[in-house]
Amino acid sequence: MLTEPFETILLDDRRVLHGVTPVTPAPGARAGVRDMLLVDFFPGTPR
Repeated sequence: MLTEPFETILLDDRRVLHGVTPVTPAPGARAGVRDMLLVDFFPGTPR
């Protein structure tokens, strides 16, 4: 559980089950990449 600001989780994409379309290079490119930013919010404690 992340409890401190700026804590980070790194995942091995090859071992995580997910459903996405294949990455295909743009015309003329030799390789294609997919960058992902995952953001999760948890409800805070009411004051």
